[in-house]
Amino acid sequence: MSKIKLIIDTNLWVSYLINKQRGNLSQLLVDERFEIITSTQLSSEIAETLQYPHIKSWVPDNVRLSFLKAFSLAAILIEVSTDIRFCRDPNYDFLISLAVDGEAHYLITGDKDLLTLKQIENTRIVTIKEFIDVFYAE
Repeated sequence: MSKIKLIIDTNLWVSYLINKQRGNLSQLLVDERFEIITSTQLSSEIAETLQYPHIKSWVPDNVRLSFLKAFSLAAILIEVSTDIRFCRDPNYDFLISLAVDGEAHYLITGDKDLLTLKQIENTRIVTIKEFIDVFYAE
């Protein structure tokens, strides 16, 4: 059975590292039904964001470095060649391009500009809560 491909937006990774209650995202990291995909641009954005002084004050260097190493080992790097330009905020177009080229099933984000799209090709764009409710409903 093929895995469900996920893109997890930078804002969620940063919240995951800052928040003391990391349950939701940590479930996805260990659940073998899912495969987290990334691109060079998304990985760079995550690394750069974690370097911001206000983020570094919340996330100790050892946690940040451990996360970046684990992320680079766990996430599948996708070569993105599609250049989609229609997101309300053009800074997020690279995620839509990744979703198309990576054939992602879900793009998980907290960004309203992306969430208003709801779906692009076969990729549903959802919040972490919506995703958890679908896959971990009791």
